[in-house]
Amino acid sequence: MKIAASDFDGTLYRKNQKVTTDDLTAIAQWRTAGNLFGIATGRGLILILQRIREYNIPFDFLICTNGATVFDDKLNILASHVLPAQIQQDLLSQKMVEHCQYVIFFTTKKAYLYPIYNEICIDSANLNIPKITLQEAFRLSGLIQITLFYPDAEETAAAQAALQNHYSGSLYISSNQCFVDITACGVDKATGLQELLKEQHWNHMPLLTIGDDKNDLPMIERFQGYTIESAADLIKKTAVKVYPSVGDLLLDHLTS
Repeated sequence: MKIAASDFDGTLYRKNQKVTTDDLTAIAQWRTAGNLFGIATGRGLILILQRIREYNIPFDFLICTNGATVFDDKLNILASHVLPAQIQQDLLSQKMVEHCQYVIFFTTKKAYLYPIYNEICIDSANLNIPKITLQEAFRLSGLIQITLFYPDAEETAAAQAALQNHYSGSLYISSNQCFVDITACGVDKATGLQELLKEQHWNHMPLLTIGDDKNDLPMIERFQGYTIESAADLIKKTAVKVYPSVGDLLLDHLTS
C-alpha cells in the first residue's frame, strides 16, 4: 500500500484543463488497487471542499492551509496549529499589506474575506465565502492561516520577502501563484504530512508527493517528491522526476 499527496492549484487543478478526466480516472485506479490518495493544499477546508465537490474528487485525507490543519477522510481533525492571538491586527498594520487586493482569514473549517480594494478581482476569483469588515476581522479568533492576494507575481514576491524579514522566527510565510500565506512558525506541508502519518499510523508506508510552487518545496524536499512539466525551474531542479500530470505519477507507481 502506498500514499500519494498532491498539491491542488497548479498541479491537480490547472488553469487550462482544470481537473482532467484522465487524472480522476488515475486516482480511481490508484485507490482501487488499495492505495491512498489525498490533497495537500494552501486552501482552507471550505475552499478545497468546493472544488472536491465540483469535480467529485475522491480522497483519503486532506492537508489544508499549508499543513496547519490535517483531516481524515471523514473530515475529523487530526492536527491543527493556531496563529498567535491578535496577529491580524499587527499584520494589517504592515505597509506591504496595503498593496494586496484582499485578505482571507481561515479558521479550522471556515473562511472570511476582507476586501481591501478591486471588487471585480474578488468576484472573478469565485470565492464563495462571507465578506467581513476590518472591525470584524480584528475580532476573529482561532485563526489557522491568513492569506494575502496580490495583483501580480512581482508584488507577491516583494510582500513575501518583507513579511519573512519582519516575522522571522515567529511565523511561517509561504507563497504560491499570487498568494502569500501566513501560518504558525514551523508549519508547512511537510509537517502536515508527518502529522498525518503519525496520527494514522502510516509511517511504514511509502509516500509520494507532487506539487508545482514554492509552498510545495518543503514536502518535495522532505519526501523526495515530484513535480509537473508546467512548474517553475526551481521546483523542477528540486523534484526527483517531472511528470506531465498527477495521473501520470500515479500510474507510473501503480505497479512499481
